[in-house]
Amino acid sequence: MQVIAACHVRPITQVRVWGRNRERADLLASRLRDDLPEVEILAEDDHQRSARNADILITATASRQPFLRGSWLSEGQHVTAIGADDADKRELDSGCYARADRVVIDSRVLNQQCGDLPPALKQLKIQPDELG
Repeated sequence: MQVIAACHVRPITQVRVWGRNRERADLLASRLRDDLPEVEILAEDDHQRSARNADILITATASRQPFLRGSWLSEGQHVTAIGADDADKRELDSGCYARADRVVIDSRVLNQQCGDLPPALKQLKIQPDELG
């Protein structure tokens, strides 16, 4: 749903899908092709290369280890991270937050307890009230 929404508000011509399970990534790519026939949809094997070449990154996983590294990001990239929704899940390493110009969260309470943000805040010495 995040990809479809992004395609409705941005002039996106290509989407690259990566997943830890290639079959599931291929399935998602196929579904997105049906929903977005005007957009080129590719399933990727290399998530680092995909991240480095993307203008917009959307993460929606159940990962328990960060798989997106701040060192891979470049100026101007947008990251929407929605998968780290409990205390054990992580998608972004703290370097992603260190590179960010702006961090916008949906819930101050939830984001102080769950996912990527608490370890990043602690490591980077950022106060929660500094977030948007």
